[in-house]
Amino acid sequence: MYRFIIFLSLVSISFLPYTTKGQVSVDSIYKSLEKYDSLFPRHKIHLHTDKDTYHASDVVWLKAYVVSAITHQPATDVKTLYVEIFNTTGDLYSRKRLNVEEGYAKGEFFLKDSILAGNYVIRAYTSWMLNFDNRNIFEKVFHIENPLSINLISRRQVRKNRRTNQQIERARQQYKFNYYPEGGVLVEGVNNRVAFKATNELGQDVEIKAKLINDNKNEVLSIKSPYGGKGMFEFIPSAGSNYSLLIEFPGDESQRYRIRDIVSSGNTLQVRPLEGEFEIIVDGSFPAGQIPPERNPLYLAVHSRGKIVDIYQIENDALPYRLVLQNDTLMPGISVAGLFNSKGEVIAERLFFVPPPESNPFSISKQTFSDSTVRLTVDAQQPIIDTASFSVAVSASHKAPDFPDNNILTTLFITSDISSTIENPHAYLSAKETKEADLLMMVSGWKRYSWQDIQQGNYPDIKYKREQDGFSVYGHIEPTERSQALGETIFDVTLQVEDEQKVHAVQTDYDGEFQFDGFNKHGSYEARLTIQEKNKKSLQALELFPKRVSMDDYPLSFYYQELSEKRSPRAWFSFSGAPEIRKTDRYLTFFKKSSARSYGRADQVIHLKANDERYNTLRDVLVRSVAGVQIEGNSITLRGKSSVYFSNQPLLLVDGSEFTSRQFLVIPTIEVSRLEVFKGSSATIFGLRGANGVLYAHTRRGQLPERVIIEYVLDGYYVSKEFSEVDVKADELFRESLDYDKTVYWEPALNFESQSPHVINISFDKLPAYLIMTIEGVDGQGNVYFTREVFKNDTSSR
Repeated sequence: MYRFIIFLSLVSISFLPYTTKGQVSVDSIYKSLEKYDSLFPRHKIHLHTDKDTYHASDVVWLKAYVVSAITHQPATDVKTLYVEIFNTTGDLYSRKRLNVEEGYAKGEFFLKDSILAGNYVIRAYTSWMLNFDNRNIFEKVFHIENPLSINLISRRQVRKNRRTNQQIERARQQYKFNYYPEGGVLVEGVNNRVAFKATNELGQDVEIKAKLINDNKNEVLSIKSPYGGKGMFEFIPSAGSNYSLLIEFPGDESQRYRIRDIVSSGNTLQVRPLEGEFEIIVDGSFPAGQIPPERNPLYLAVHSRGKIVDIYQIENDALPYRLVLQNDTLMPGISVAGLFNSKGEVIAERLFFVPPPESNPFSISKQTFSDSTVRLTVDAQQPIIDTASFSVAVSASHKAPDFPDNNILTTLFITSDISSTIENPHAYLSAKETKEADLLMMVSGWKRYSWQDIQQGNYPDIKYKREQDGFSVYGHIEPTERSQALGETIFDVTLQVEDEQKVHAVQTDYDGEFQFDGFNKHGSYEARLTIQEKNKKSLQALELFPKRVSMDDYPLSFYYQELSEKRSPRAWFSFSGAPEIRKTDRYLTFFKKSSARSYGRADQVIHLKANDERYNTLRDVLVRSVAGVQIEGNSITLRGKSSVYFSNQPLLLVDGSEFTSRQFLVIPTIEVSRLEVFKGSSATIFGLRGANGVLYAHTRRGQLPERVIIEYVLDGYYVSKEFSEVDVKADELFRESLDYDKTVYWEPALNFESQSPHVINISFDKLPAYLIMTIEGVDGQGNVYFTREVFKNDTSSR
């Protein structure tokens, strides 16, 4: 027995009516959208990875394309991109901060041989994107195989995998059905078109049969789903009549429910795709002489990928109104038609799709030589502008490859702009599939922004700045429960990065948020974060941005594969390379510091004012104001060198805690109230530890409450590695497994300006059955390129 979940969807996007003062005008709609775009520019992201499935010990090679959401031109205003890999239970596997240059970035993830087999999600976003709906973030589900998982998996993981598999199986057998009156409502007395979509809970299309019946149980229409689980029917609702849909799902199970969204009067909006053009029809039905004043005139606004095409004024008493738009007046991708009344209220909205031009600028040929060397030659069939950048991946396979689910065309033209999960999105790009693509538009919602928010000025709260001058370090401090009240707790935060003399200082807001801007470092660095607690409140924990992404609500999809439920009774496999241990840069909890102690009379005491501009760090104080001190690099000598074989460094204390010289020298003077210097006999109170003298720093406990110092590894921009096809493990796996596809060539920044044609030579022990080449790219004019060639080698043998 199958279980059913039925969703009654009236529109793809909900419209909440609002009223503006006065009457809306064509000018106001233009200005509202232009203002919104200038204040909140949007971007799209696509990750081109070298392949779609991976094994443990593989490398995920990637090229990131960051473009303007409207023009698809490279986003030169974006500096930083965050790329993360999560498992589908929400645990972070790895994260990279990539430096975006002229809209492009490159990087890679090394998959340890200890990684568990399963479903993973790779996500890419800018911090600016987190101010908006998370649906704008690029996400891709992929699968990782690990032949040794049976020896690595724990009993707890087996139970978790079993629960996941049960969820996947239940989702396959649970159906949902949505229907979408075109434009938003069904109006009595006029022709209405209704699209529908039937899927299981994984998002896979499910073919159905349905009947539209009236109150007398008479069949009005017989309905089928010709395009997978999608279809459309038309009818004219009669006044005062009620209608129901009787749906027959697979397994001869049926479900009946009533259509409740028919109104007696109102307006409808239809968009009909024709050859090379679209016909937009606005109609309506009102009792004679009873057209509401706010619906005369009406306004029809059309935008393409978010850019206004035109706005048309319509007299309601002259309906039906017909408008024909040529495809070449619209940008390829998703366009939106919105119908407004004269108060600016949204009456109806409809998405429609213009397929991108079918063009392949590349000519790719293959030559095979007797020594098992393959030469691939890539030439440009048409001129390519010098701003174009391409990524090229070549993989070897033992079996015929499936067509990839997503590519740069599907990302930029379809999936980045609509809210639904799409099965086989590449099929909708063909101009031959106009009807199927139009059905997809009718059952999907535009996810970038809503008309009513723009018109009403309901702008998003901006929490994260645009990182245009380098990356930012964000953080969130959690106070203890007794200091949680809003508006009571503020913290002073300073940050010192290794080898930097500058001390960055900010204050948190009352929510505990803080931000340091303008870092341009590459690689990993030791950093020192100091938190001074104001108002004598205690802090409990610190989380550094990018914060963890909750995956609890991430829905299962047809990309998910079942996981292993078996565990070997043998001893676990000993994998190479111990896990890297380092101080976290994500989440820390704190404990109280011990109070300061007095150690008698010092030889020298230096008092430091909070606003003392003479010094920046304790290094400055030692060099300028402490007699007899010598500093070479991070080495400190207070009493001269007394030993050839042993350390000559003095004891370094901060509020009674021992510090290394590197830590001590970078402490900002804003945190220190006085520095005490103990040399000869005065240092004897410290015992043998004080044989080389003592430097004791007291923090400002009299003026500021508790202080917490955190030392951690700060990840700067990731330094990408060069691709190498020499991988012994990959070679062995490729020879042993029919299911393993090996990446034999990866070039993330191919440019045809300097070399055309481009020649790739690849050598094999034995030729593979198939070679798959994928080329993706964009240029400065917003042209998007995708080419895929599969070469079969009939002479291959294993």
